[in-house]
Amino acid sequence: MDDQPEDGGTELRRLIAESGLTQKEVLARFNKGQAKPMALRTLKSYLAHPDSTSRVPCPEGVVERVRALLSR
Repeated sequence: MDDQPEDGGTELRRLIAESGLTQKEVLARFNKGQAKPMALRTLKSYLAHPDSTSRVPCPEGVVERVRALLSR
């Protein structure tokens, strides 16, 4: 059993997978109306495997916004 808590990137990956949308589609929804849009590369860095050197911790605010966008 995995005792580690789910991190933001893992949660974000799960949300996107369950939505049935592509990463680009979710990113387009996320960026709509944003003063500073997120780059696709940034999203991919959040979604990278936890052991990857390109992995960047995903802020909780990003996860919350994606969750809200996909629940509409």
